[in-house]
Amino acid sequence: DELNDEQKEAMKAAGQKAEDYFFEAAQGLDKELVETFKKNGVEVAEMSKDQFDMWLDVAKQSSYQEFAKSVPGGEKLIDMALQVE
Repeated sequence: DELNDEQKEAMKAAGQKAEDYFFEAAQGLDKELVETFKKNGVEVAEMSKDQFDMWLDVAKQSSYQEFAKSVPGGEKLIDMALQVE
């Protein structure tokens, strides 16, 4: 509340720029990780969107529920993770 509107907008813009940068960096690291696994003989299975959605439904009914029960704040952590696109 101590920032003026211009400062708030500058902070939002900087935050968005950082988010975009780290998103791109993470994608590059994901690709590098997959290639490293493949080069070392690890079979990497990739899922289609439909397969991922089916996996997510199973996880929500099993391991996610167990995690929420057994980890303090687990349900909130799962909810936050599911908000990530």
